[in-house]
Amino acid sequence: VEEIIKGAEGKTGDELTEYLTTENQKTVAHTKKETEKLWGQMFIDSINMSKLTFNMDENL
Repeated sequence: VEEIIKGAEGKTGDELTEYLTTENQKTVAHTKKETEKLWGQMFIDSINMSKLTFNMDENL
């Protein structure tokens, strides 16, 4: 956020709007990616904690 604020300094009007829109889209994409990774890890962790989890034998 600090980098975006610094990058916005000196910009006004349409230039500022375009800059902030672009940076917002980058922030949303990053947040979405990291959130999906976290949800995936939490899902795997919850499955591994389940009493129904088992290790499959090599012969199966």
